[in-house]
Amino acid sequence: MLDIIQLSEFGDIDPDITFEFEPLHELTREQLANIRKTEAETDQIYESAGAVTNNEVRERLATAPDSPYSGIDLSGEIEIDDTEENPPEDPNADPETDFTQRRD
Repeated sequence: MLDIIQLSEFGDIDPDITFEFEPLHELTREQLANIRKTEAETDQIYESAGAVTNNEVRERLATAPDSPYSGIDLSGEIEIDDTEENPPEDPNADPETDFTQRRD
């Protein structure tokens, strides 16, 4: 539509003339947080299933204009901590004094 108006008024199309749509409704901070949480959980599920890599998720976050991570530096590889979340139990440890052995 903007191109037609430019052709009618100026005789040619100027690519520098643009517009940005203003939304009629803005989400609350809570709604945005819920959306981001859902997207993060979805990314985690897809990455665990092997559908996407962590680098693909990082690229999506870095290039999304509404992401809080928009523009992050993707030039370096991230370091993934391969340590176990639940270390193996020490058979000689006392669960009453060693908090890592507790199950409560």
